[in-house]
Amino acid sequence: MDRKLAAILTADVVGYSRMMGSDESQTLAKLSELRTLVFDPLVLQHHGRIMKQMGDGWIVEFANATDAVACAIAIQTGLETEHATGARIQLRMGLHVGERTQVGDDIFGDGINISARLEAMAQPGQLLMSDSAFHSLDGKTSAQFKPGGGQSLKNIDREVAVWGWPAAMTITKTRSNQPAIAVLPFANSSGDPEQVFLADGIADDLTTDLSKVSGILVIARNSAFAYREHAQDLQRIVRELKVSHVLTGSVRRAGKRVRINAQLVATESESNIWADRFDGQLEDIFDLQENITLQIVQALRVTLTNSEEKDRSGTRERVDPDAYEAIIQGRTLIYEFQPEHFVRARACFERALKLDSGLAAKAYAGLSMVGTTEYFNDWNGAGPDQLHKAFEDANRAVAADPTEISAYLARAIANLRKGAMESSRYDAQMALKLEPNSANAMNMLGIVEDVNGRHEQAIEYFDRALRLDPKYLLVLQFKGRALLGMKRFDEAENLFRERLVQMPHSDAARLYLAGILGLTDRITEARAVWDEILAIKPDFSTSEFLAKSSNVSGAWEPLLIDGLSRAGLPNLQKTI
Repeated sequence: MDRKLAAILTADVVGYSRMMGSDESQTLAKLSELRTLVFDPLVLQHHGRIMKQMGDGWIVEFANATDAVACAIAIQTGLETEHATGARIQLRMGLHVGERTQVGDDIFGDGINISARLEAMAQPGQLLMSDSAFHSLDGKTSAQFKPGGGQSLKNIDREVAVWGWPAAMTITKTRSNQPAIAVLPFANSSGDPEQVFLADGIADDLTTDLSKVSGILVIARNSAFAYREHAQDLQRIVRELKVSHVLTGSVRRAGKRVRINAQLVATESESNIWADRFDGQLEDIFDLQENITLQIVQALRVTLTNSEEKDRSGTRERVDPDAYEAIIQGRTLIYEFQPEHFVRARACFERALKLDSGLAAKAYAGLSMVGTTEYFNDWNGAGPDQLHKAFEDANRAVAADPTEISAYLARAIANLRKGAMESSRYDAQMALKLEPNSANAMNMLGIVEDVNGRHEQAIEYFDRALRLDPKYLLVLQFKGRALLGMKRFDEAENLFRERLVQMPHSDAARLYLAGILGLTDRITEARAVWDEILAIKPDFSTSEFLAKSSNVSGAWEPLLIDGLSRAGLPNLQKTI
């Protein structure tokens, strides 16, 4: 028995039976020509091995996804440019990186099954690949692919994120049976109002733990916590978040002991499908959360992948209770997004560092987030040195724990602010690999794609981020910029106006809106919006705004400047 991890490419001929019925001899001749002149030589050239060859298809093994993609694109490009008359051959292809097992002539395993399902979904001339293949590619290669979102594949018990080449081709959507869950804020049953942060922190951690399971769609904390006062209104939650389940619960703390009650509710029937109580020491909080997560996964009948199963084996390290409290207090203060709260958040993360080195990755990631946010928003006297320190803190976070999602997200943000786009892409992809439900990682990748001129791909990422976190309103602004760069002014204007409904004091959304109004010759309206900006921030300067955004500027920037110029608005000279 030969078992290994490999990149598996499957390919078959489109309409083979019909072609054989129409002209068998010509079809066989064309197929033989394809094998001899195109397929087999290109597989050999790209270090592949044909494991199995059927009448109308192939299973090919590669050591890595990069070689497999290069080979697949070379084959498809060669067929597309073929001008010979007669029965033209077209292929559809699928690619997945996973385990495959060969016993004699029989080949089976995850790598084969998912690749074959993707191939069956592909259109003529198209290559579809799974996220495991996509995330192992370099930035230049991955840029050729278009995200197609999560897909339900026949006889595969988890949803698979799909990417397609050529990027101009659509990716057929399949109906998903994937459970979608929102973890609502847990009630504080401690009798001490100061313990609300602990209940929130535990619910937040459970959201993150569940988000690591690829077979579940998990709504982000930001959106789920918006229903703190409406937890009983299940129909509203279903309507607005589009979830099949909600997790509710309570937390009671007594000294260093903690009790967590949790209930999983099916929203359609409004009935509990699972409930349990968990008691333990606060220093064992990660083990308690892991136990809850695994029971929820079982209740939802979701099967963990081999790597997910491996990651969840064994016990979690104990933590210093005071350090854990400092981490979740710091995170809570960041969510509140006020300058004075960031001063307190920094103190919380620094305290956690002193108390427990095991939480260093989370603490350094938090410090990095504080630094980049203060720098970009001109809070608390932050200058360029603050950005440099934030980058160093993110590096320390990754070094302390290469599996900590927040560490990669923090470094992705720092790299983005520095203008290191490919490094930011890598970090965001790593975060997404560790947490398939990360709206933050999706948003980061969208920004990178927009800066690099791949606006359609950027919009796909932004839409996926908004599905995972419908209340992530800043994404509306980034998506609006991408649409502006594509000169889809009406759609962009609608998003910026929606952003202003949610964030009435946003000067940035008004600036983009003023630019669009100028581009569409609504000069009076543009100037009225500019007056609103100055009413909010009298010292607002477009040149300073553009300088601060210089590392994330894209096709939208010259259009914005042109629109503002047409409206006769000041401060258009970009300074860096």
